[in-house]
Amino acid sequence: MKKRILTILAHGDDLAFGPTGTLVKYARQKVDVHLLIAVEKVDNTQTDGHFGFWEKEEIEKAASIIGISKLHFLDFQTNALSQVMLTKLTREIVLKILKIKPQIIVTLDPAGLSKNLDHLAVAVAVSQAFQKSADQNELNSLEISLKPYPASKLYHFIVPEPIQKRFELEIESMPDEKITAVIDVKPYFQTHLKAMRSQKNPNPEMKKLIAKLRCTEHHFEFFHLAEPAVSRRALKEIDLFENI
Repeated sequence: MKKRILTILAHGDDLAFGPTGTLVKYARQKVDVHLLIAVEKVDNTQTDGHFGFWEKEEIEKAASIIGISKLHFLDFQTNALSQVMLTKLTREIVLKILKIKPQIIVTLDPAGLSKNLDHLAVAVAVSQAFQKSADQNELNSLEISLKPYPASKLYHFIVPEPIQKRFELEIESMPDEKITAVIDVKPYFQTHLKAMRSQKNPNPEMKKLIAKLRCTEHHFEFFHLAEPAVSRRALKEIDLFENI
């Protein structure tokens, strides 16, 4: 079976400090890399995006630079995910999982990095969708007639506390003991930066982040294996597809 990875984010701007280098890495390795963005409709009256909301065309440009095999959108609006019934959001994600059939699913950590309500809603929905997509009874309750598909792993992209302090970012970080996988993304650093520059009119926070990344470089990305659960003492993976 061809290797497939599905990354699920709330907004396009989540690529700014998300697992972008990891996606570039796997795209270069000819892995089938899928990206699902929950928010397609941008409410320009809202300014809750930490790095500024990206328009659909900007996300498409960034996805092309990264090497995304297929870009998917859900039909939700900015700052509305927390108001959507969790079952509805989960069902939409389950459908994507069943159609794409990824071995690996990646999303933001349960705190949503910035505690943005859209981020929190997606994190919860993805965790539920991972379980439900593999269970026929759950699919029946969601009125989905497709056959169940068990993805192998669910990872949360996390920012370790030392990284958060170095970049002085107002985002939620995780202690080092939560890290179960460390991906070397140094060779893909310039591509990551290029993708971030897809935003036509970056806000001050985005400009600040790009400047800091250029000065310090960004050599590693960090993940926590949420499913299946592992011991804290387990060796850290250097490939999300390990043991698959």
